[in-house]
Amino acid sequence: MSMFPVNKGGDILAWRDTVELVDGVKRKLSEKMAYLLDGDELVLLQDLQGRIEEEMAVEYRFAEDAGQVLAALETAGTVDEMVAAYRHGRQLSTDYFDRRGSVLVVQSLCIRLQDRLTCRAVLLASEWMERSGFGPPPAPYCWFAFGGAGREEGTVAGNFNALLVHGEVHGESAAYFAGFSLRVNAILENCGVKSAGGITPVHPSWRGSINEWRTRLIGGAAGEKTQEDLSFLVRFADLRLVSGDSTLCGEMINLIRSLFEFNRRGFDEVARVTAEMATGLDFFGRLRLEKGGEHRGEFNLGQYALNPLMENIRIMAVRADVPLTANVGRIKGLLEKGHLGVDLSQRLLRACHDFTSLKLRSEMRHNSGGEGVFLKPEELDDCEMDSLKEGMEAVVNLQRIVYQRFVVSS
Repeated sequence: MSMFPVNKGGDILAWRDTVELVDGVKRKLSEKMAYLLDGDELVLLQDLQGRIEEEMAVEYRFAEDAGQVLAALETAGTVDEMVAAYRHGRQLSTDYFDRRGSVLVVQSLCIRLQDRLTCRAVLLASEWMERSGFGPPPAPYCWFAFGGAGREEGTVAGNFNALLVHGEVHGESAAYFAGFSLRVNAILENCGVKSAGGITPVHPSWRGSINEWRTRLIGGAAGEKTQEDLSFLVRFADLRLVSGDSTLCGEMINLIRSLFEFNRRGFDEVARVTAEMATGLDFFGRLRLEKGGEHRGEFNLGQYALNPLMENIRIMAVRADVPLTANVGRIKGLLEKGHLGVDLSQRLLRACHDFTSLKLRSEMRHNSGGEGVFLKPEELDDCEMDSLKEGMEAVVNLQRIVYQRFVVSS
């Protein structure tokens, strides 16, 4: 799947980037062949064919290996088997990224690995609960991915936020989902998947019945909601079902959408704050670097690049009723609905790619899984620095649109 759509609904061969690539190869080939001796043209073409076949073999092998890892996770009967399969999958992701630099492919594999792992952990945990005398689940439930995991931002670091919604339970049954969540979380952490920010159903704040979630999200609906209340609510646009009951999932999603509609005007204040988020370039076009602490002289990629991009895209998607969770899908959805132009959409998609590429490389280099990603400017080459600055300029243009549309116009 291409990251950069141009013609709405067009075939991949009609997309501008692909056409330009193919035309460029043809042009270079023609220029080269014009100076070859008789017979050398065929040698050149055969060599080119051989190289293409080598690259195709890499893709076939990667697809086969990824399929085997996912199948192994699907059938794993023990935590040790899950750990082995998941580690193999992470190594596949790292190796592929080193060779191709493809953000979308690596994120897609990582999120499928984490989803498959979570589904298996949920199954094994429920079986353990029943064997241990707690019985089957006393009510339907849904295990949701949240935050970056909800946006399908798979990561080799294994950061995975989640929350649990279940049906109404009473008496002794109320303790079931606390123990169940602990068991699932223990399995995931054994495999190297955890929440850096503590957003997990182990904590009561991220676990509850559908009515408890309704109360939390509605909050003081009868009175004035604060900007913090609404900023918390808008984060639920990232909710994505991983495992559980589809009917209960639909009820939760409908609750969130109804609250979005009810608070539509209140989100204008969220849009204002989002549009005014500091980005990574100062007045003179230089990177904003940390002035003190352990990261002095470094650039906070999350605070000044990834988060402003994600949050501005998210508030636009919520206001435009784009139901997708992934950044790339949201940008394409906003383009299709006419809320973003083609040029800015492509620049934002490239920013998504370039920012995430820097994040993935940092995770692989430092083996870090925390929320903060700090870059040392001296370690960035000219191309990376230019891409970073161009991406942040695109984010600033996006912020102007958000401010004009949802703050000034309202």
